[in-house]
Amino acid sequence: MAEFVREGTVKADPETVFDVYLDHVGYADLIPLIRSAELEKEGEPPPNGLGAIRKLHLPGATVREQVTGYDRPHRYSYKMLSGGPFKKFEATVSFTAAEEGTAVSYAVTVAGSVRGLPVTWPSEEAIDLFMKKAAAQAEHNAQAARSATQMQAVPRIEPPDRHGTSPDPSRLGRD
Repeated sequence: MAEFVREGTVKADPETVFDVYLDHVGYADLIPLIRSAELEKEGEPPPNGLGAIRKLHLPGATVREQVTGYDRPHRYSYKMLSGGPFKKFEATVSFTAAEEGTAVSYAVTVAGSVRGLPVTWPSEEAIDLFMKKAAAQAEHNAQAARSATQMQAVPRIEPPDRHGTSPDPSRLGRD
């Protein structure tokens, strides 16, 4: 059995980062190796909370994982149920507000081997890739949310009426 931890910082708030990590169906958009992903069973709270089971369809295998701990937006844990080359695969991911956004810590316990080699190397590579892609998605989502908020703050400017007359300046930005 082996353990490893991967850490990184994401330029987004913990809620946004947590939501990307728990968007099980969205995994296929992040990682090309995942051909598709689906939610086999909803968790509590729905859809991706405690007890949720996700199915990740990879070339030649379908991996099933279950959420075993859920504390939005601070941490979640999961374990592999079936489909992988591991005797055991469990992880806890923690999200902590940091000056630059969110510090992410991904702690994994894994046992087994792939073609006689310890599973830590492919596991670490997969986690590194996922963290990189999830960070990019969370940063994109945070920027989109900021842009939407800024757009709501811009006063609405009425166009001239059909006679070319500009609207009364005292009414600008009012509905």
